[in-house]
Amino acid sequence: MGIPIGYIDIDRPRTIKYSYTSMLMAQELTGKTALQIVTASSMFDLDVIAKLLCVGSMHEDKDMTVKKAIAIIEEKMESDLGIIVKIAKVVTDIFTETTGAFLKSEEVTDPNAKTAANNGT
Repeated sequence: MGIPIGYIDIDRPRTIKYSYTSMLMAQELTGKTALQIVTASSMFDLDVIAKLLCVGSMHEDKDMTVKKAIAIIEEKMESDLGIIVKIAKVVTDIFTETTGAFLKSEEVTDPNAKTAANNGT
């Protein structure tokens, strides 16, 4: 399986994907770990969502910046107020799938707790 890809039509159809480099850039821009980024974007942190859009678009738009990503979002919101929810879903889902950050949260829980719950003890 290759790198997961998401699609969203904002200023134009865009392909969202995260290479290792762009995941590192996301961490650098946000000051958060991959798991914290997933949590923040899931909690609708608008700053993180814009930064994920930025780094997720850079592979096809070499001039992409956070300011440009924000401008694209604002322009599209003029005609489609729900676009921010669509963007948040795409960038969060693809970043989560690419980083495997959702697996990290499962590792934090006590594996014996699941076994005990399943055995009714």
